[in-house]
Amino acid sequence: MEKTGQKPFQDLLFPLHWHYYLFLGWFRFLPREDGVTMDVNQMILYKGGCHCGAVRFEVSITPSQHAIEDCNCSICRKKGFLHLIVPPEQFNLVTGQDKLTTYTFNTGTAKHTFCQVCGMHPFYYPRSHPGWIDVNVRCLDGDVLSNFEIHPFDGVNWEENVDALRAKDESKAQS
Repeated sequence: MEKTGQKPFQDLLFPLHWHYYLFLGWFRFLPREDGVTMDVNQMILYKGGCHCGAVRFEVSITPSQHAIEDCNCSICRKKGFLHLIVPPEQFNLVTGQDKLTTYTFNTGTAKHTFCQVCGMHPFYYPRSHPGWIDVNVRCLDGDVLSNFEIHPFDGVNWEENVDALRAKDESKAQS
């Protein structure tokens, strides 16, 4: 490359070494692989819904909430559900309340909602987190699964493992 005496574009935008930005408090802003700079305290909005579009929702999460669970219990395994559990203030059902129906089993505490039209399970009300919403990451719009870190959860032995799951999700919601 020929030197023209001009500074590279990056030097014009970021003239200081990275540790000066850290000192200035700009450490909150992290570059993502897709080139977007993101504030680690900022909420990220995802939109999603069922297959036919009758049920639509929005979920806002922090970067720390990008760790999700892949449960091996009978219903989650059959549905292919990937769990993003959020408090209700981070979830908004945009349309389709009248298109949802509910399935319960075992204790009847979990309310497994699904679309009456297409049968998809975009979210439900989990037994593990009463009052919270469990979003199926596979029902988010676009190809966003790679944004999430998937952790196995032993739902076959749910009673022995649920307390650790609750503690982890509550700490993520507070950060």
